[in-house]
Amino acid sequence: MESKPTIKFALITVSTSRYDRKISDESGNIASGLIRSSNNKVIFRWLVPDKEVKIKGEIFRALNFFPDVIILIGGTGPTKDDLTDLCVKSVSDKIIEGFGERFRDLSYKEVGDNAMIGNAIMGMFNDSVIIAVPGSPSAVRTSIKLAINILPHILSLRRREP
Repeated sequence: MESKPTIKFALITVSTSRYDRKISDESGNIASGLIRSSNNKVIFRWLVPDKEVKIKGEIFRALNFFPDVIILIGGTGPTKDDLTDLCVKSVSDKIIEGFGERFRDLSYKEVGDNAMIGNAIMGMFNDSVIIAVPGSPSAVRTSIKLAINILPHILSLRRREP
């Protein structure tokens, strides 16, 4: 049986309160643990405030490390400073709509109608996948498990020669 290649992840937590107050990043820790326990690697991890220029800047900085996947945690809700999903849309050259749909379907089973508030999104930029997920610990667990299951197939399709 062929083993799956190791996927290299960059993790960016988007939270002004955690950034300003230097508060522990529980959701980032959960994501990192799930990624590592699935025999994948975290090659970059950072925390940024909910500011469009900072979020986009960190996405492009992470790309310098050649990650297979960039996951942004937080900033996907309905508040005025929740811009992460919009930043992913603006930097992506392709959006994979099914990721957000499936995430909300799985989340509905846990949190009911509030699941529709989380604007999880998956985009592509060159050969990297960029994912924005809500910042709650349960949303991170759900989204990371979903992503890890489908990423090998998405990456193989994206990187194959036309």
